[in-house]
Amino acid sequence: MSQQLMDLIQAQPRMESPWAAGSFTTVTWFGQRDADAGVTLKLHQQSQPMQNQAARHAVDRISKDQTVERNNFEPPLQIWNVIGDLVNEMFSVEAEITSLIQQLCLSGEADQGLSTTVFHDRAGGGQ
Repeated sequence: MSQQLMDLIQAQPRMESPWAAGSFTTVTWFGQRDADAGVTLKLHQQSQPMQNQAARHAVDRISKDQTVERNNFEPPLQIWNVIGDLVNEMFSVEAEITSLIQQLCLSGEADQGLSTTVFHDRAGGGQ
């Protein structure tokens, strides 16, 4: 396995920690303002896979006697002046996640000589 692929695999849980924290603050922000809790529930459901993935990845690394390298990260933004800023933040996180997955796949393809396709369908809400 190439060093680049190992670095990308190691980077995944480091990147998912701030994403998970950011999604939590977003859910909390909506929870304080959403009267029927519809948006809050939807955002909470979307954030769970991210948090679970980071936890599973760490458990897998530890079970193989490897360490998860952690970096400190800035606390997520918790005050938005305009709702558009919050929406932009949510979409930028999704774009970063998709970009990381694409980098992992490309690096894995180079190592293994395999071809994969990664796409993100915002309209369908799936990857």
